[in-house]
Amino acid sequence: VFAVGGNREAARISGISVGGTKIRVYAVSGLMAAIAGILLVGRLGSANALMGEGDELRAIAAVVIGGTHLFGGQGSVVGSVIGALIIVTTVYVLVALAGIAAKEAGWFETEEAQSAGLSQILNDITGTSIWGTVLAAGAVISIFSVTLVTLYGQTRILFAIGRVGLISRKFTKVDRKTMAPNFNTIVVAIVVALIAGFVPSDYLWDTVSIGTLVAFSVVALGVILLRRTHAD
Repeated sequence: VFAVGGNREAARISGISVGGTKIRVYAVSGLMAAIAGILLVGRLGSANALMGEGDELRAIAAVVIGGTHLFGGQGSVVGSVIGALIIVTTVYVLVALAGIAAKEAGWFETEEAQSAGLSQILNDITGTSIWGTVLAAGAVISIFSVTLVTLYGQTRILFAIGRVGLISRKFTKVDRKTMAPNFNTIVVAIVVALIAGFVPSDYLWDTVSIGTLVAFSVVALGVILLRRTHAD
């Protein structure tokens, strides 16, 4: 892994399977993400579709802080773990200090704190609801942006699946004017709208989380299996 990360061409000349190494790294990464999802759901006792949002950036920051070089060839697992611990500890300590400085400890057990703690703290400190509203608006906008990206990605996933023949070839058709798979977009929009309108939200969160976990696990195991059975 270090050789491929440091100099891919030199690793290839040295006889290292560059493609195979990258596939194994991604497979292990996907498997570890699935295991992390299981542990997180077990600890919290619940799950939602946005639980891991932004974790990829924190993961990159953790390995860089732990000594891993962005251009490859240098780093260690121990250093990455230490980097992750530094980030998590720093964030939790800063949030705790800010909250304790702003409110009494007993306030955090109230229903008001449980529903919109940070927003309410901002309102109380500044004496206006503007900043709390900005924070809430940012949360709403982030949900919309994540939803939009997810829907956009699903249309392209259907396009790729249709191209290899696993579903109808109609999903591979692209509009000549917009150069986008319009049929896929319409199908995804209708299906998502029906699910959002008629499926209870608590059941939907659990189902989405389980589906994501299964997808990560199947892809990770499938890559390992294909690497052994179809090495070429």
